[in-house]
Amino acid sequence: MLLNLLASALVIFFVAFGIKYAIDHTINYNPLLGKWRAQTALGIMEIEFDRSSISSFGTKNPVTYDVSENKVIVIDDTIKVGNTYKIVDENTISTEIGGFKTVYKRVK
Repeated sequence: MLLNLLASALVIFFVAFGIKYAIDHTINYNPLLGKWRAQTALGIMEIEFDRSSISSFGTKNPVTYDVSENKVIVIDDTIKVGNTYKIVDENTISTEIGGFKTVYKRVK
């Protein structure tokens, strides 16, 4: 009896995890999530996106995302300003700020 209960709980856990994974990778898909690196004239720049924030230059800011087919607009929740990242491919993104284009590669 106890073994059946434990097995059932384990199955429910894995099914729930599978459903969450499927939703995150289909409905809530965000191609920016992860760590990115760019080589610039000023040196190496790194940014990291997670579900609710962006980390760069030693700071972490809360953000929201507007994801479309080939771009993601990242809106800083504290100052309500957005920045657009174009999706080049699954391992390359680019952004343009002040007329300067920066290309980032995904860090594995």
